[in-house]
Amino acid sequence: MGVDLELRLIYDGQQWIASKDNLQATGRTLGELDRNLKSVLQANGNFPQGTRVTVLMQFDAETIPNYANVRQYRPEYFNRLVVIDF
Repeated sequence: MGVDLELRLIYDGQQWIASKDNLQATGRTLGELDRNLKSVLQANGNFPQGTRVTVLMQFDAETIPNYANVRQYRPEYFNRLVVIDF
């Protein structure tokens, strides 16, 4: 499965943020993030009706504080692959 779009994923303590360049979607939950990402991509106009887009959200592990014990896990454990149908 090929990836059409790669985004940086972070959690700021209140919401998830997926971004790249001028594209940004946010959500308090991952489900809300996915819905908002679809809306942002539709507004962008690059994906016409009937298109399927595969989005890789790569979690930026540098956003985890050094004192947190989750740094022991590999960053790709937090990555997400989402398929959006327009």
